[in-house]
Amino acid sequence: MTSDMILLVDFDETITVEDTLHLVADAAYQAHANDDAASDDAIPSWSHFSETYMADYTAFAASYNVALAQRTTIAAELAYLAALDSVEEASVRRVEQSRLFRGVTSADLTTQALRVRLQPGVGAVLRRCREEMHMRIGVVSVNWSGLFIHEVLRLNGICSDDDEDDGLQIFCNDIDLDTAGRGTGLLTTGSFCMRTGAHKAELLAAIRASPFTASREDIATQLANSRLHGTLNTGTDDISITRRPKIIYIGDSTGDLAPLLKADVGVILGDKKSLRDTCARIGIDIRTLDTRGVEGDRRLVSNRRSSSSLHDGAADDAVRSRVLYSISSWHDIPSSGYFGRSSGAF
Repeated sequence: MTSDMILLVDFDETITVEDTLHLVADAAYQAHANDDAASDDAIPSWSHFSETYMADYTAFAASYNVALAQRTTIAAELAYLAALDSVEEASVRRVEQSRLFRGVTSADLTTQALRVRLQPGVGAVLRRCREEMHMRIGVVSVNWSGLFIHEVLRLNGICSDDDEDDGLQIFCNDIDLDTAGRGTGLLTTGSFCMRTGAHKAELLAAIRASPFTASREDIATQLANSRLHGTLNTGTDDISITRRPKIIYIGDSTGDLAPLLKADVGVILGDKKSLRDTCARIGIDIRTLDTRGVEGDRRLVSNRRSSSSLHDGAADDAVRSRVLYSISSWHDIPSSGYFGRSSGAF
């Protein structure tokens, strides 16, 4: 029996203990070090890219036309977070111009997956959601390598060798590989360009508009249509939103705020001060995840969906609730009862 829920999960620092982008970069540096014919003189260190990114971010935040203290609505904050795409794109272009990933192979990337540590309890929860509760699971990430993410999940028994493993899909950027399987130096050339939370929210909308069993290719088509025309094709057999699968999104940072708010149920993992301070500033209530609270809040939101005050001027359906939920670790999910109320304890 198929569940009526889709679980979307951020990768870095939600599934993993720490950010892993430096490990993806290490794959490239190691590949250059092992290539006797390569000339690495022109390739800066990873710290150079990190420091330049932070300098761009700081300058952008200081020059943005709406100061932090004045961003007191959801719409204003989501606009700011979406505008950060210029910083993210500039960082990608610097890495591409350095040719850091030129010559990197799939084996180089997957080897780095051995160094990744997962959040305690995440594997057990995701395996049960997929195998026993038959929920569709999507890993949504701004990381640069879906191949790397897939290998991390495979090594930890969360998915198999199949890219579409019985309901688990990865939505992420990719490193461009040539016909010989070696990096061209280009990034984010795949079907899913994920640089900001706004891109994640666009993906969530595309998934919501797609059939429950849609493939990654089908969802990519929906996403491309949305980005090109600003519309989603729900098909001739469209059904009531109340009968569509409920989307749960789990993330840990301000980069996840847009999809957290767009999901039917948004769940914050951990206690990052930046995200909690942002939520307090724009009027988002954060509550402990539990079944009774979520269902009661959903009924309240359903009764208020026509109220313009819920959206604070945001685009239609950009925000589905002013309430997000919180877990301190993945171990909190079984005790919450929300995911497993009909199937017993984890």
